[in-house]
Amino acid sequence: MPNCEKCGRKLKQSQIKEVAPGKLKGDSEITEKKILCSDCWQYRTVFTPLARRVFEKIVMLEQQGEHEEALKKLDYIFDSTNPGLWYKKAELLAHLGELADALECYEEALFLDTHLVKAWYKKGWILFHLEKFEDAVKAFDNVLELERTEFKFAEDKWTHAAMFGKIFCLEQLKRLDEAITVFQELHKMLADLPHFKNLEFKGFKEFILSDIDRMLRFLEPTKAGAVGFSNVAGI
Repeated sequence: MPNCEKCGRKLKQSQIKEVAPGKLKGDSEITEKKILCSDCWQYRTVFTPLARRVFEKIVMLEQQGEHEEALKKLDYIFDSTNPGLWYKKAELLAHLGELADALECYEEALFLDTHLVKAWYKKGWILFHLEKFEDAVKAFDNVLELERTEFKFAEDKWTHAAMFGKIFCLEQLKRLDEAITVFQELHKMLADLPHFKNLEFKGFKEFILSDIDRMLRFLEPTKAGAVGFSNVAGI
């Protein structure tokens, strides 16, 4: 029987919870999972029915584009030990154009859980917009690594969108051979990707740049970025 790595309690299989906390905030390392018991794993916040209603209101406000108001509501239930709430705060800040603050929140989320795939993905795009292309490539690579190993059977994956982001970063870094290789891999994986065979195909850049949001909606998972109550409550 395994032991909880925090309190030392012996655990049955049904009692095992796994977490992968980071070693250093802002680091790009994916850490190994640790085994914890349910008591040591639980977030500090007890999600009451009231908290549930507040979070549902936050999601509704976000969908309506009222990000400042959603951010204020989030303060009522915010728990700094909860990676899902850091992720939601980062999303709202990003919508408001506060990219540096959003980046800090994604890093807080990843410090608590280095296996939070969507946080690596969103962090990658924040870094891209901040022109930190090398760091963005590492973030997108972490998405690819985690979904290749830990989440290879997941239905909704960020892999295709992460490859797309990586292509843009590599191009900015003038690493064109690598960018072309990634694009060709992506083209093989997606039969309904537009007909361009490589990055140098006439009209490709114009097509992609004409509506990046459209391409990301096509490539991101169907529940892209969605953080439901179960994600933040740990249930």
